[in-house]
Amino acid sequence: KSSTEIRTRIRALVREKDEEFGSSRNWTWHPDELQRLFTESTIHVSKPRLIAIFVDALDEGGRDVARNLAKFFHELDLAVVEAGGAAKLCISCRHYPIFFHDTHLDIYVELENHDDIALYFEDGLNPKSPIESAQALSNEARKMLRTEIRDRALGIFQWACLAIGLFQDADLNGQIVGHIRNQLKLVPPRLERSSQTHFDEALCHGFTQTSK
Repeated sequence: KSSTEIRTRIRALVREKDEEFGSSRNWTWHPDELQRLFTESTIHVSKPRLIAIFVDALDEGGRDVARNLAKFFHELDLAVVEAGGAAKLCISCRHYPIFFHDTHLDIYVELENHDDIALYFEDGLNPKSPIESAQALSNEARKMLRTEIRDRALGIFQWACLAIGLFQDADLNGQIVGHIRNQLKLVPPRLERSSQTHFDEALCHGFTQTSK
């Protein structure tokens, strides 16, 4: 019943937009307008039952947007509690210095990824992979590469994936492990939006050096 009432409210707003602006292509939704609607809807549906809201990749809109949205969701959490509702909010975001009330819990995924990264490394360099078949890595070289990628990844799984791909692609072009390691050092340890570009540049730089 509560969900039906919310849908009715949203449809009414859509009709108002349609009457005022015509085609949906001409509609303008102000962030405050959407936040009010989302807050009202969340409070309404959270009173008769416990609800869960998952927000992934909050940082994709940039640092300022992430801060503002995180602030909104924490204010929403307080509003739900004050209204007598029950909701769980889980936000996935990069580490920005945003300070909230003390009722939240922090989960640092990268602190749990080290063993998984090591396993992914072994799978990426299995006997059927190009780098293994071309260079026949010794146990010592394998351990060295695994440790270096795991430590430089700082728990960021995507960084490890890109790094292993760098090794595999460079090996196909005849580069030795030592040279590939030097190219890997050119890539920043922190994964940012430009990380793929850094990997590509390191790879192209390595190809150029090898061909000289």
